[in-house]
Amino acid sequence: MDIRIYIYLLFLIAYFFLSHNGDSKRNVNNFAKFCCFILFLESGLRHINVGPDTPTYYLSFMELKTESWTNLFNKFYEAYVLGEARDPGYALIVKLFTLISDSWQLFIIFEAVVYFVALYKFLTRYVDTLQGMLLAFTFCVSLFHIIPLSGMRQQFTMAISMLLPPLIEEKKVVKFLAVVLIGSTIHLSLIFVLPLYFLYHYFTGNSKLFIILSFLCMPIIAISAKSILATFVNFLANDYYMTYLNNEQSGAVLYIIFFALIILVTIIYYDKVNFKSQKLFCSALMMISLTVPLIVVDGAMIRIGQYFTIYSMLFLPYVIQHSKNEMLLYSILGALLYLAVSNRFEYHFFWENIPIIFR
Repeated sequence: MDIRIYIYLLFLIAYFFLSHNGDSKRNVNNFAKFCCFILFLESGLRHINVGPDTPTYYLSFMELKTESWTNLFNKFYEAYVLGEARDPGYALIVKLFTLISDSWQLFIIFEAVVYFVALYKFLTRYVDTLQGMLLAFTFCVSLFHIIPLSGMRQQFTMAISMLLPPLIEEKKVVKFLAVVLIGSTIHLSLIFVLPLYFLYHYFTGNSKLFIILSFLCMPIIAISAKSILATFVNFLANDYYMTYLNNEQSGAVLYIIFFALIILVTIIYYDKVNFKSQKLFCSALMMISLTVPLIVVDGAMIRIGQYFTIYSMLFLPYVIQHSKNEMLLYSILGALLYLAVSNRFEYHFFWENIPIIFR
């Protein structure tokens, strides 16, 4: 049986147990801690075979243990001057970790701690009801489940992105830019969060209009996605990223439709729930419209949109709480669970004696 079913059952048991104590901050936070801990165990105790990219990262970890510091720092020159390497910051993190321990399992446990501490802070800053937190963690096991189980570079940068809201809201532009630019050396995709700051401070005055316009642009972006990405790749002057443009397999259309419907629902309830007051949510919603359609080029482009789709874990609980629409809640929960079970996920613990499969 898919491990996500067991995980979600644990979430439901905890939810019904804690729901008797109401929506006190402590109660909601305890539920978030429990769910994060369960997901942390899943991520940190996984076998090398879990996740399509994990075996590659395992080999990279083993190689980086003996890599010289000179070569590691040269990778920054190769990446940003010669355009021949990519994401040199990740290799530096691995090397620094090996000064403490050369255990692969401890490394993924360390990374899981970083990710789920960030997720906990991200959710508890904005979600203040048990019902909203259950919805948020339903997103975690359906749409965002693979992040802490496979793409280890982006696992770090997703954690960074979830710690950015205070810098955006408190107008700490220098710290924001520094964190994003340094973090982008771990995974270049983090650079896409830069517009979020400027949308928050300069484009949320007429946010409903901009959200509607960006929503209407979704089909145009989908049609022009390859040209848009080609422009970005040419700007980077790095041949590696050309592989995404040459891939003939497009991404999941159902995923795009799902988020298009989420945006439409938010527009419908915009005035009723005073969505304008939530400037960060408005900014994220615009970016969802502008980045999710890029998936039509390659499923890997989901990595760009995820920096913004994670905000659906925040603004949908807000919309449901203030609209008091129970049917909307159950519809979204049902859609998320359908998306989860429609794709089979095989999981193994690290202590299981099964051969490593290098893809």
